[in-house]
Amino acid sequence: MTFRVRRRLAGRHGASRTVTILIILALIMAGIIAAPYVMQYLHESGQYACMTALDSARRQMAADYMLSSGVSTVKDAQGHTTYALNGRDDLCPSGGTVYIREIENPSDSEMPYELICGLHNPDTKLCTRLNSNYALAQIQKAVGKSRLEGAPYPETVAVQLNGTEIIAQLVDNYTGLQRGTSKTSGYDGIVIYYSIVGHSDFGSDSNMPEGEVWYFCYADENHCATWSSRKSWTGDSYE
Repeated sequence: MTFRVRRRLAGRHGASRTVTILIILALIMAGIIAAPYVMQYLHESGQYACMTALDSARRQMAADYMLSSGVSTVKDAQGHTTYALNGRDDLCPSGGTVYIREIENPSDSEMPYELICGLHNPDTKLCTRLNSNYALAQIQKAVGKSRLEGAPYPETVAVQLNGTEIIAQLVDNYTGLQRGTSKTSGYDGIVIYYSIVGHSDFGSDSNMPEGEVWYFCYADENHCATWSSRKSWTGDSYE
């Protein structure tokens, strides 16, 4: 009698474990299916929050623009906006870098500059332009600092961009990246490469002093932009 009871209990425990495993598998599958929708929701929520913050900032800029009887340069606009908003980099709740950009041929009724988030703006080519400019400026600053300190040229430079730290790599040869896609040879996520005069053969036939940034390449999931001292900006984001 005792043997039969134990067999029944063992059978129940085995069924319970099977049910538990099936429930766990079902939850895992549901999570996998729901993950893209959750990520899309979070992205859209962050985008909406960013648009709201930038709209508020534009209103503040417009008020400041009127009170100051207009400012003629982007540098002036940055100064006024930074003072009024206590730092432009805090505008995007998701950590996107916010840029002030001049508007080409503005009408008489609008300000000659605008705010653009490098993470949420729908114009991905424009985001690539602005982000790559910002990354290049950080690299030039880091290389210049190493020269002043008499340190070796940095093999890598940490770039802060859209709330993320990205490592820029010093290279001996041109990368050959044409666009920021997973099919591009050597591409893995967001990549930044740069070279300086005196490193390898870069700039050896120029009159530029050693230590100046000579070549730069930035690639994200949408586009790629390359820069050199001779050709300035090229790449599919600079048509």
